Amino acid sequence: MFGVNIAYPTVRLSTNEVVQIDPSAYSRLRHRPSRRDREAVFQAFWSAIKSYRETFAYLLAGKLSADRFLAEAQGYPGDLERALDLSDVPSQVYHNMISEVRRATPLLHRYLELRRRALSLPKLAYHDMYVPIAFDVPFHVSYDDGVDIIRQAMRPLGADYARILEQAIAERWVDVYPSPGKRSGAYSSGSHYRGHPYVLLNYVDDFASLCVTAHELGHAIHSHMSNANQPFPTSDYAIFAAEVASTLNEHLLLLHLLQREGNPQRRLFLLGQVLDSFKSTVFRQAFFAEFELAMHDATRQGKPTTADSLDDIYLTLAREYFGEKEGIMTFDSLYAIEWAYITHFYLNFYVFQYVTAFIAAASIARNIFTGDTVARDSYLRMLKAGSSCPPLELVKIAGADLSSPAPYRAAMHMMEEVLNLVETQLQSPRHLSYSSSQSPLSA
Repeated sequence: MFGVNIAYPTVRLSTNEVVQIDPSAYSRLRHRPSRRDREAVFQAFWSAIKSYRETFAYLLAGKLSADRFLAEAQGYPGDLERALDLSDVPSQVYHNMISEVRRATPLLHRYLELRRRALSLPKLAYHDMYVPIAFDVPFHVSYDDGVDIIRQAMRPLGADYARILEQAIAERWVDVYPSPGKRSGAYSSGSHYRGHPYVLLNYVDDFASLCVTAHELGHAIHSHMSNANQPFPTSDYAIFAAEVASTLNEHLLLLHLLQREGNPQRRLFLLGQVLDSFKSTVFRQAFFAEFELAMHDATRQGKPTTADSLDDIYLTLAREYFGEKEGIMTFDSLYAIEWAYITHFYLNFYVFQYVTAFIAAASIARNIFTGDTVARDSYLRMLKAGSSCPPLELVKIAGADLSSPAPYRAAMHMMEEVLNLVETQLQSPRHLSYSSSQSPLSA
């Protein structure tokens, strides 16, 4: 658990409830409809983290120094090249990701402005980033009903995929519900070469649980197909490809739900989920990836890693990504300490794979959903290929060349279409075009 020795403060909410703002409460309460509550939660939580800023900076400086030493000792030009070489991914992919996401920031700014108007705020702030744009939309779904929805959503993947999904359900690969002593979150383990994968969930009958179930089953079925079609030495696969298999299931799920949803408020909720996914998984993770690269570059240049230097890098990038200069959003300098909370920064250039996987999955899923059997069969070939070729080539087999701009621009075009739909539904059109052509979302 993050920061177990931190003395987290309490706040009194608008309901008169007094809550200790630890990481769990922060994650839960930042969604509250009361803006005063959200701001109080953010101020309390990040003030607590900031009290330990020098300790966190010292820990991160040690990690950066170790990475730099290993890169130099092993003859790599930089930390990035060493980290990506270990998973056989060219560093060009990382730089291409940052370049393409940066190019698309007008779409993020357009979404943030839409969010401001939907929430009726005079100015958007960072503590407004997590509240849904459609309030009071009930989305209760039991596990059994959720599995049935996932069955329907995965039909475009064909009969073989459906058969394995049924096998996973019938043979109870999934540990579904929370229980005393059970670890939190969700996880899939597919390393049992002669046995079936296992999935851990903590299902609580809500929309997030439905999405997580589709995601983890994507991992499990990927493992099953890889193990069944590869010898043991090439049966495992890199995270770079793994996250495509799980994220694609989430895309198919959302496209399926949007296609069948007729209630305007629930449809707005779903479209908002799509946009939030782009914000959180593409733009936010690209921001993290660029921050990580800047940290390592500063260490390579001999600059000291201090809490102040990390705050400066983080705050500069946050304000660029979220459009403070353009008047889109304000980013309180207190929240610069967020760098101390992102444990992935100790994993050495990991987070960029969330972006690449989302982009690849978005561009591939769209074609599969529309009934393109060539796209479907290409994707299934990737699931069966394990690690029989480099990760970049695996994803290219599935239909997305992540060394090129094409999948990014296809995914961003999808985001623009969703923005158009939400703006139309909210009757507040504002079109900052990312591309010259527009077409209705196929869902």
